[in-house]
Amino acid sequence: MSQHPPPHTGTDGFTLIEMTMVLVVTAILFGTIFVGQELIESSKIRSTISQVQAYKAAADTFYNKYGGLPGDLLATTAAQFNFTTRTGAAQNGDGNGHIENCGNAVDQDGGCETALVWSDLSMAGLIPGSYTTATDATLPNLTIKTIPLYYPLAKIGNTNVIILTYVLPPHGSTLPIGNAFVIVGLQSTNAIGLYSGLTPDLTPYEAYSIDYKMDDGMPNAGDVQYVSASPTSLYTQAGAPCIQGAGSSAIYNTMTTANASTEACGLWINSDFPER
Repeated sequence: MSQHPPPHTGTDGFTLIEMTMVLVVTAILFGTIFVGQELIESSKIRSTISQVQAYKAAADTFYNKYGGLPGDLLATTAAQFNFTTRTGAAQNGDGNGHIENCGNAVDQDGGCETALVWSDLSMAGLIPGSYTTATDATLPNLTIKTIPLYYPLAKIGNTNVIILTYVLPPHGSTLPIGNAFVIVGLQSTNAIGLYSGLTPDLTPYEAYSIDYKMDDGMPNAGDVQYVSASPTSLYTQAGAPCIQGAGSSAIYNTMTTANASTEACGLWINSDFPER
């Protein structure tokens, strides 16, 4: 007796309509993930800008209330208001209007007034967080775990911190002289407090976005400019891969996805603080 195959039920494969539906759903899911990532990135950028602006407002309030910049506040005034003790020597609460690191003209170390600034602001109740571990000395042997005790982490993420310091070129840059916020990646300091683990940890896209929203979007001009940042210089400007070109014609290196997403930038942000 001949055998006949069972009738086709239509359940042993995808129809064209079913395959189309799968592709549509997949495309929607991928689109949603991409949009979600864009929203998260935009949120981090906005939060970082707000963070810097809040720190600037806090420092301005501190100056008007106590008669000196945080970190640079005279030792006698700091003692009067029960802030962290400082000697009053150069870079240790000397009241000269410069928030200086322990090396003053050397841009390879932090500590001293650049650490006291966050201690003063937090003890005055003007910023969130507690940075009262700081003294007016160097900061040796810091690690990823201990850095947040002294410097605020930038909302942009990665290993980025916000350093408030007196920038004194040339030291490999053409930045204006004065107190400024510097956003850089910091992973460690060595036994004498030098920035041994200092890297540019913003992508060109992130740096451009912050620069454009706060200033003019140009890496070598205005109140927001790029830095390359390395263990030998906090605010050196080495050009590529953060930017393309040089001088006033330079732009952030966002021409390709690969370049735009490579962590190669830090940022210098003018504080506009008064100097005595």
